[in-house]
Amino acid sequence: MTKVVYGQDQRVGQFVAKGLHDVDGLEDFGKFVTIGIEKNGDIVAGAVYNNMRSNGAIPFDMNLAFYASSPAWATRSNMEAILGYPFHHLKLKRITAIVMKNNKKVKKLISSLGFKYEGKARQAWDGESDAFIYGMLKEEAEMCLNKLQENHHGR
Repeated sequence: MTKVVYGQDQRVGQFVAKGLHDVDGLEDFGKFVTIGIEKNGDIVAGAVYNNMRSNGAIPFDMNLAFYASSPAWATRSNMEAILGYPFHHLKLKRITAIVMKNNKKVKKLISSLGFKYEGKARQAWDGESDAFIYGMLKEEAEMCLNKLQENHHGR
């Protein structure tokens, strides 16, 4: 059984940084908040929300970095927590995911969750590889969350 963990930003951030080979450490994230998924006391997945953009004092967007060491995290309730957190708790209007062009698994997953392809940043992943930019608006997240809850409750 898995459990969602909040308030363990350093622990979850280190897990994600270690799993993402293009991130040297926590300092690459700058200021961030996290959600982790724990199984048997170990973090098996983590979402890092960083690079907040705001209009004055009102935040509207953050980047999402995600890593999982196991598919065990992928329950409906865990997906609801990861997608709901930036919109319900942080009150954002959108989240942005930047994905390496060749990472077909992640592109498929985030597209299936409702992220929309927004463009390509040439050589922006590591100075050589292109990065694809995906975004999710609050309304799109709500549709995805409603769908997850309907499937969870068997409607």
